[in-house]
Amino acid sequence: MPESYFRIKESYRDFAGINRTRILLTPGFIPELDSEQRKQVATLLTYWKDNRRQASVFAIEEDYEPVVVEFARKYWLQIQEKGTLDIQVERDKKRIEQERRLIYESSIENKQARDLGTEWLCYQAIKQLCMEEFLYRLGWRQEEVKLTVAHLITRTVYHGSEWKSYRIMQENSAVCELVGLSPDTLKKHNLYDVPLRLFGIKDALEAHLSCTTTHLFNLTNKIVLFDLTNTYFEGQKRNSLKARRGRSKEKRSDAKLLVLALGINPGGFIKYSTILEGNASDPASLPDMVEKLAKQTVTGPEKVLVVLDAGIATKENLSLILGKGYDYLCVSRTRPEVVVVDAEGKSVTIMDTNNHPITLKAITCKTDDGSYWLKIKSPQKELKERSMNQLFSNRFEESLQKIEASLHKKGGIKRYDRVLMRIGRAQESYPSVHRFYRIDIEKDEKEVVTAMQWVKKQECDMDADSGTYFLRTSVERLDEKTTWDYYNLIREIEATFRCLKTDLDLRPIYHQKDESCEAHLFFGLLSYWVVNTIRHQLKQKEIRHHWTELTRIMSTQKAVTTTAVNKLGERVAFRNCTLPESKVAEIYDAMNYQHQPFKRRKICTPQTYPPEYSSCCTAINSA
Repeated sequence: MPESYFRIKESYRDFAGINRTRILLTPGFIPELDSEQRKQVATLLTYWKDNRRQASVFAIEEDYEPVVVEFARKYWLQIQEKGTLDIQVERDKKRIEQERRLIYESSIENKQARDLGTEWLCYQAIKQLCMEEFLYRLGWRQEEVKLTVAHLITRTVYHGSEWKSYRIMQENSAVCELVGLSPDTLKKHNLYDVPLRLFGIKDALEAHLSCTTTHLFNLTNKIVLFDLTNTYFEGQKRNSLKARRGRSKEKRSDAKLLVLALGINPGGFIKYSTILEGNASDPASLPDMVEKLAKQTVTGPEKVLVVLDAGIATKENLSLILGKGYDYLCVSRTRPEVVVVDAEGKSVTIMDTNNHPITLKAITCKTDDGSYWLKIKSPQKELKERSMNQLFSNRFEESLQKIEASLHKKGGIKRYDRVLMRIGRAQESYPSVHRFYRIDIEKDEKEVVTAMQWVKKQECDMDADSGTYFLRTSVERLDEKTTWDYYNLIREIEATFRCLKTDLDLRPIYHQKDESCEAHLFFGLLSYWVVNTIRHQLKQKEIRHHWTELTRIMSTQKAVTTTAVNKLGERVAFRNCTLPESKVAEIYDAMNYQHQPFKRRKICTPQTYPPEYSSCCTAINSA
């Protein structure tokens, strides 16, 4: 019988839980030991391997024959000299790691895709505004701040109701992941509390944002633009103290209104905001703004210039502005009675944004009240106003023709008082042209109208003032072009209202309580702060997209979870943030923002067995 050749092997379970075998030593022929002694050598080697870190590792030698202990010690020292145990462990670890990286292509799945681009843009803008630090200073808890920031970002990007925002945060957006808020802790009723709590700190928060943007963008705040708009309600609002019927700028005469008054600086950042009753008149809204502006504005060597539209620039309001130490610039509500062209003033011609000429000329009003006047003549505006006058004139005459035709119809309106009422309604519909007509009415002794004629007044020319209007200011040192440029800053507040109403969907209002309505509007203004912080920086880099276009561009960046099965049979998952497209990267670079909140996050690596080698047995086997 041939003699056996022996190897010392170890059976073990690897990281993946698979049974494997490795050779620790090859002693070859062992004629000195019988089969029982070879088993005892294997037992000793197994014991020493499992207890090699203990001081009493050789304590059981006395239980074995000296020859068994001798061979066991010899083989153990050879194994230690070769370092077979440690070398094999490291080799197996590397092999396991390589196999773990090998995945089956057919097992790759992408899921849990969420919008991230616009949210990340807004989050970095909010960090610029230091809103989180401000809320922490007020004693807000971390979860409250995270919820507030997440809700504000969602309102800014998707401009929906609280219920819509809740569903978006749960199903569409990665905003919760972005701010570190667990979606499982998100409750719908908590979202309704966020605008109310922010409205409770309105003045302090506005002052913080105003101060932050002033220092962040080096703004002077020497010019304040003031105007107001209104928004309408859906619903009756019977118990509201502020919802009133008034002149709706959206032509919603059927709905009750709220008036929003804003004072902004040339950069488009809000310096003052208030919410007024729906029937508040334009002139009556200014005094409160002037009072609050006086508290928030730091006085300096230069006065603050308040730029107004014609609707607010009453004589009383202009006096109020001067009384508070400010200057004003506005469109005159009335045409000066006597105009004297300054002999020293030169006629200045500039081009508007559409490359059309506009003529500017300094004038003097005979009734000197301390104001300085500028006459504006625009051929394009003249063409437009002439066309409108002709249109209104034709429609007014059509109304008169219908009234006159009714006099000759059976059952038509012929009574004198009823005819006058119809004429009054026509004049009310076309207030800009009816004063240029003379209407004659004939009636009999029964107060029945028998004839009606109308004719344009020969002495009046309805197109005489077309294309001409007047600016007035309390600042003497401004030249013609500077005065014009300052007044055109009023377009910035018009752009603000357009952004609020169109891009951020501030209308209509569905809330029923006054406090909730005001909180809803203020929350929309906070969204505008975020939007304007972004757009102000982009405009400095000649990127002038509206907010809707920016959200469209940024929506290409997503967060997605990728799962796959590797060679070890484990299902691994990674959370990835997609790389920004070229236009998205251009926006990030223009604002000096980071491109990605994260690149890749390993979510989990499920394992059946712990990450250690579990030795099953060590034996001497014959080959």
